[in-house]
Amino acid sequence: EKGRRMYNQIQYMKPLVSFVDEDGNYHFECSAFQCYNYFYRFGENARIVAPSSLRDSLLNEYKNAYEAYLKTEEEV
Repeated sequence: EKGRRMYNQIQYMKPLVSFVDEDGNYHFECSAFQCYNYFYRFGENARIVAPSSLRDSLLNEYKNAYEAYLKTEEEV
């Protein structure tokens, strides 16, 4: 729900919804670059399902950030 609110509020680089499926999932037709840059800031409030390459890119980015924060905590 928070992801839907964020989508309605954040206008910069916003991809347009192509359709919403019966489960309430939003579908977009946009470049991977636009999708990555827009939804990156949603964190846990959005999930990219396809394409898997974009999903994996975000997963790796979030994982690397998490590990960097763990290292910071160990140094403190």
